[in-house]
Amino acid sequence: EHGAPENVQVISNPEFLREGTAVGDFLHPDRVVIGADTEQAGKKLAEVYKPQIDEGVPFLFTTPESAELVKYASNAFLALKLTFINEIALLADKIGVDTHDVAKGMGMDKRIGAKFLLPGPGYGGSCLPKDTNGLIHIARSFGAELMLVETAVRTNERIPIELIGRLAEAVGGLRGKAVGVLGLAFKGGTDDVRESPAIKLIGELTRQGAVVRAFDPQAEKLARRELGDTIEYAATAENAIAGADVLVVATEWPQFGEIPPKEIARLMRGRTLADFRNLFDPREAESAGLQYLGMGRA
Repeated sequence: EHGAPENVQVISNPEFLREGTAVGDFLHPDRVVIGADTEQAGKKLAEVYKPQIDEGVPFLFTTPESAELVKYASNAFLALKLTFINEIALLADKIGVDTHDVAKGMGMDKRIGAKFLLPGPGYGGSCLPKDTNGLIHIARSFGAELMLVETAVRTNERIPIELIGRLAEAVGGLRGKAVGVLGLAFKGGTDDVRESPAIKLIGELTRQGAVVRAFDPQAEKLARRELGDTIEYAATAENAIAGADVLVVATEWPQFGEIPPKEIARLMRGRTLADFRNLFDPREAESAGLQYLGMGRA
């Protein structure tokens, strides 16, 4: 009775925007996907993208259902790729090889590509966790099982726990130790802490009895909602490092990697640098007198 007029159509136009670069991604997308039940409706929406059409951006016209699945499948694939390289990094640590070399060699294969092959403490944010779980739910509602995606989700949850476990083993336990943490956001360039690996790392650190002091140039306000008073919040990166028995790099803010390892060694009480974002050169860190623990950085 109060529905839309019969000539109104619903069109699916999924976005592929990254936090921190959303405007650029919108103006210069890799592709535009339009899902419509009629060609007329699809072309009407395509008029909005005339500048992109003039630039030669690829367009896909399909059904609304296919357009939605393109979105979910794309993010699920990126989550799989990140999870894969993270597991390779954990293996590389045991074998004694450098994951960066492995990832570079893989990325030279055009079928694979070099993007999303940077190891870290897991994926986070609002998109990949939401869309992987959403895709799993959709599959189950149709009586299907996505074992690869389900495994990636479980593995992503396990990685921060495994990393802190390795750190605890390296330093003889974390109880009572002062741990400085650089980063709270799920990635550099944003204040977003949703599903942030940094928050998960801190949760495991405090669970094991560490006393955490963390710094992030943008995300402290939102992190306080997640962590409350369970940790101390530093005013600067140097404040987070000062007096720490262990330093954990949890978010890939470029300015963190610009701190000289010798300065880190001078400020710290201990000597263990857990660089879970591989911002530092292991040799430079070790030459500064630090015990370096990275993600597959032999």
